[in-house]
Amino acid sequence: MNNLNWITQSCKYGYSIQGIYRGITNDSFIRCVERSNNLNFLAVGNDENMLEIFNYPCISDNCKGKSY
Repeated sequence: MNNLNWITQSCKYGYSIQGIYRGITNDSFIRCVERSNNLNFLAVGNDENMLEIFNYPCISDNCKGKSY
């Protein structure tokens, strides 16, 4: 299903966002995920009340995001 183009990306599991976990073993640490409408960015909310912005798609384990 990695070749399907969805209108939204709000599920925290998926091929195109697997890099957001970067060594996180507890998947409940990630609380919310939302892709931008222009398909360029991915916003991720976590348990530390931080918002991280990643480039989309985020496939590699060495993806770096900006935290706010």
